[in-house]
Amino acid sequence: EMSSVESLQRELTVCRNEISNLRKTLRAMNVQFKNQCADIRKALQPTEQAEPTTPEPDKREAGKENGAFVFAPIGRIRTAFPSKNATPRQACICSQSSATLSIDKEVFNRPQHCLDGLEEFSHVWLLSVLDRNNRTESGTFAYKSKVHPPRLDGRSVGVFGTRSPHRPCPIGLSLVQLDAVKDGTLHISGVDLVDGTPILDIKPYIPEYD
Repeated sequence: EMSSVESLQRELTVCRNEISNLRKTLRAMNVQFKNQCADIRKALQPTEQAEPTTPEPDKREAGKENGAFVFAPIGRIRTAFPSKNATPRQACICSQSSATLSIDKEVFNRPQHCLDGLEEFSHVWLLSVLDRNNRTESGTFAYKSKVHPPRLDGRSVGVFGTRSPHRPCPIGLSLVQLDAVKDGTLHISGVDLVDGTPILDIKPYIPEYD
């Protein structure tokens, strides 16, 4: 019996020593873990020398560069007018001139969704970029503060007192008849835009407000 008791005592002593060693190992691992967490937090903190990273802008996102707003067209209109010389001065002049406008799939991957409800209106406003305007040697659009619109028989007036296409921001506004909306494409008539003119926006014509 004494030998059995002594054997159990020896085994118990061994177990106690193993438990003690495990506790020491766990304490050391805990200290090491805390030190690693502190190093990670320190590495994540911004420093005075670190320069902030600038995310790459989406190529279609409207932004502001050097004080100038940058927009990408939602599509380009297809008309029967290949050049400025053959294009009506106003949309109402040639009411039978038909055209189509398809929404760029880089703007909406399902163009028909963004046009839902537009078919309820008889006319729409088109905001366009008059990109065929004359340009300066630097490539910017050419314009003057005074112009001579045809309707005034050559009389000189300020550009903002006219509808001259030659403006600091050459944005066109056309009221056209909406004939149909099919599969992400507008079928319209009564246009006054050159074929391929970039379109910035479409808005429904509401007689009560417009």
